[in-house]
Amino acid sequence: MVLAPRTVDRAVQKAHLNVLEAEAFARLIREHRPDVAYVDACDPNERRFARTVARLSGGASRVIARHHADRDFPVVGAASIVAKVRRDRALARLRHRLGDELGSGYPSDPRTIRFVRAHLANGAEVPSWVRSSWQTMQRVMPHRPARTLDGFDA
Repeated sequence: MVLAPRTVDRAVQKAHLNVLEAEAFARLIREHRPDVAYVDACDPNERRFARTVARLSGGASRVIARHHADRDFPVVGAASIVAKVRRDRALARLRHRLGDELGSGYPSDPRTIRFVRAHLANGAEVPSWVRSSWQTMQRVMPHRPARTLDGFDA
């Protein structure tokens, strides 16, 4: 399952990122119906997150949520590797379309920052593949001068 950047941005704006992640886990649990589902806890309270995911999934599976579940449970570690491989393949497709200047796609990568900054400098919109809720984007976005009410046409 892939969550689109705009979906993540909307959840971040509403301070519901943990809810979005719980819903995504629950959807996967409903689809695959495991006896036990191991998930990485996004919530500071692991038990509360497990209860939320179990409730959203319909309660058919036992849910175990842990911080660092990818370290503690091999199945979660394997899922993390699969997710990274899928991300890398998606980025390779983007690089094929946009060029190698794109960089790694991570918000701390100077090449990625330069690429996005150059894209935005031409007045373009934030690309659909970028999460505008990245803190990095707040630094990268060109500053537009504030307009007074007098600056608007009647």
